[in-house]
Amino acid sequence: MPPIRVALLIDTIEVSGPGRQLSAAATELVARGVNVLVVVFRRGGAPQSPFERHLQSLSIPFAVVEESGPLGMTTVSRVRARLAEWRPTVIETHGYKSSAVAFALRIRGSRVPWLAFYHGWTTESFRVRLYHGLDQVVMRFADRVVVMSERHKRSSWIPPTRVVVLYNAILPLAPPAPRGPRLGPLRLAAIGRLSPEKGVDVLLRAARLLRDAGTEFSLEIVGDGPQRRKLETLMTRLGLGGSVRFRGHVADVEPVYARSDLIVIPSRSEGLPNVLLEAMARDLPVVATSVGGIPEILDDGLAGLIVPPEDPRAVAGAIRCASVPEFAARGKASRAAVSMRLSVASRATRLVETYRELSGSVRPGTGVGSAFVSVLAAPGLLGSGLQFVKQALSRTKDVAENRRNSPSRLVGRARGLDWGWSSERSSRVWCPPTWRRRHP
Repeated sequence: MPPIRVALLIDTIEVSGPGRQLSAAATELVARGVNVLVVVFRRGGAPQSPFERHLQSLSIPFAVVEESGPLGMTTVSRVRARLAEWRPTVIETHGYKSSAVAFALRIRGSRVPWLAFYHGWTTESFRVRLYHGLDQVVMRFADRVVVMSERHKRSSWIPPTRVVVLYNAILPLAPPAPRGPRLGPLRLAAIGRLSPEKGVDVLLRAARLLRDAGTEFSLEIVGDGPQRRKLETLMTRLGLGGSVRFRGHVADVEPVYARSDLIVIPSRSEGLPNVLLEAMARDLPVVATSVGGIPEILDDGLAGLIVPPEDPRAVAGAIRCASVPEFAARGKASRAAVSMRLSVASRATRLVETYRELSGSVRPGTGVGSAFVSVLAAPGLLGSGLQFVKQALSRTKDVAENRRNSPSRLVGRARGLDWGWSSERSSRVWCPPTWRRRHP
């Protein structure tokens, strides 16, 4: 059987979640005899990026394509020349710029099978939302599209036969240090980019409710992004300066996990967040919103608690429920099971299967004229394109859908100690009986 040669295109300068997943998978693939080449983009004259240094430290082969602007045919030509020299059997893309390059290569006659990864949306600006919308349009031309959960597959705009569900892997780490009994206030942490879809503003409002209910806590917010100043202003306005600290970007988050009792993920939209998987591996309880692939990981109500998005009251109540030692003890086995199921090795096995399937199905060439004919002929593509561009004018549609369809509803009061959980599947969600309230 001929060797697999995979060119992985990604546009990032930071060692972000998708980048760390890609590098971990690439390391495992190389160990299995798969030839990989990571292709990254760099503005002319820019220094080597942290992500490039990360790849270098892991001895992962990579090539840098210099670009003069956001995306031009010069960039596409440079990628095309590099790939013609390296001769991949599969092109794999991560992010909207990489998808646009792969689409342009296809228009220019590329016959190499294309595997596109969909990691979810960010919503910090109109331009970024528009790019994500267009990304979903051009991915209609990929041979396979990888999504992060079954939920994403059900709502996908791609025919189900071309969608592959591939959960993020729990990345290798040192065994967590044994935890003693908690002394002092509850220690909370939220780790991630400070952009609108991450819902940190919701968490700050939940923190105010915890303060009003008499809960002693400290909250570390780790990460940076376009909303940091706005969020710091909100923290001050809510009077949380003594309990909440913004740490900014932290290269090594291990000490943050080590000193935390509970991880909170208040997102409005997600793929499958790495922080959730890292918390499972470190045996930390989680409170997270019911977006993206999160419910498929926290599906038994023991490893963590799920709440609707955009609901500070629900977040505050779940934090109180999940913070008692009995809850952490009950979820230990569930968190261990998640860690075993979502290994880098199992992810690499699924990737190799997909590569082999694609390597045996080389596409016919596509010229410029036939590409535009296929755009017009693709079922529903023009309508889909208009729909996605319209979505780019507002936040991702996940928020309203999740609030309508969430199977669980946390109820409680802003003041007092009688927070509780009510759910159509209440037997799957546990909370201290002294805090439970019955609701019809």
